[in-house]
Amino acid sequence: DCGIPLQSLALSALDRAALDICRSSEVLALNMSWGGGAGLRKFAAKAVRASSAVALLSMPEGSAHAYFQGGRALQRAWLAASAHKLAVHPMSALPYLFARLRSDPDSLPEWFAQSLADLWPSYARLFNTCEREAGVLLFRLAQPAGATPPAAPRRPISQVLRFL
Repeated sequence: DCGIPLQSLALSALDRAALDICRSSEVLALNMSWGGGAGLRKFAAKAVRASSAVALLSMPEGSAHAYFQGGRALQRAWLAASAHKLAVHPMSALPYLFARLRSDPDSLPEWFAQSLADLWPSYARLFNTCEREAGVLLFRLAQPAGATPPAAPRRPISQVLRFL
């Protein structure tokens, strides 16, 4: 029972199907062996084209303290977007994969590591970033389409906050 409930994300049936595919590494591997994945790329490209903006929140380094401060900045940015009635859609895979490529390139299949390495120069130019910086979160901003989904249920504060 962790994370954000899917019903709070206002996903279409096609979007939910894409998430279901991504949920299983076996299904993803089979998809790749068939030369698939075009639908997932199309899904991401469609989401980006429908956005008002795409942003990368980054920190000057990848230390634990920098990520903590980046998380605080992200909370402020998300609250500001919500105050302006903008939807925030995290697209976290690329910053995390680039960080993994830098820290442990052998943990990725060679073809995938090479694809990421080939993508890096365009990504770095687009977001005016460099390898020493830490990408905290890549996200898109958009005007919400349709009715606002119900808020995700919240745990009581006593379950998530303790003073020591």
